[in-house]
Amino acid sequence: MQKKKSLVVPGEALAYAVEYVGGKNIVELEDGQLYPERVGTKTVNEEDRSIEVKSEKTARIVKPGDLVYAKVYKIFDQMTLLEFQPVEKGLGGERTFAYLRISELSRGYAENIRDYLRTGDYIKARVKEVKPLGIYLTMKDDDLGVVRAFCSRCRAELTEDGKCPECSRTETRKWAGKPFMRPPRRFPERGPRSRNTGPRRGQGGPRTRMGPPRSGPRRPPSNRNERPPRNR
Repeated sequence: MQKKKSLVVPGEALAYAVEYVGGKNIVELEDGQLYPERVGTKTVNEEDRSIEVKSEKTARIVKPGDLVYAKVYKIFDQMTLLEFQPVEKGLGGERTFAYLRISELSRGYAENIRDYLRTGDYIKARVKEVKPLGIYLTMKDDDLGVVRAFCSRCRAELTEDGKCPECSRTETRKWAGKPFMRPPRRFPERGPRSRNTGPRRGQGGPRTRMGPPRSGPRRPPSNRNERPPRNR
């Protein structure tokens, strides 16, 4: 004989573990009672004294191609750590953190991650790989990128052209749905080099004596091959 209850939610005690055996979506806590793990319909089987919860909609694990919204948590040299949330309802993952490689920021060469996004920004990305070690995202497509950004100096929200209304600072981002304006490459500054700048490496140069100048008469240079006269 079976009887059903309309709806149960997590945290609601269903029965004692000494009376019934927990089935699907049922967990036993330290107080000895059975609780549902998710929202669903409770089903009790009096013949085998079991109880279970049936859920009509179960969460599907994210797979490659799913769209997600993510918040930039920390930036490294070659990778970014993000906290993501699936766009479609009913999706979930074993982890709430994902990774974004520097090679997945754009279709071209990316020199610095901070030219595309900053810590605290919200981005729209797509799942590329789902591995046991983590979930990897990509935002190479034009419709993917930053959807909400904040100034790295005063933390005010930036406008769509990357300007801060508080401190008038301008920053670059890869905005979703807009072409990315690549910043100029950074080269080390070098001054002009003249042709006569002194001796080159390995050729030596004039020796300079450190210290105060000499005082008094100088000794004439001696000839090492000349022998001193003998005393007879």
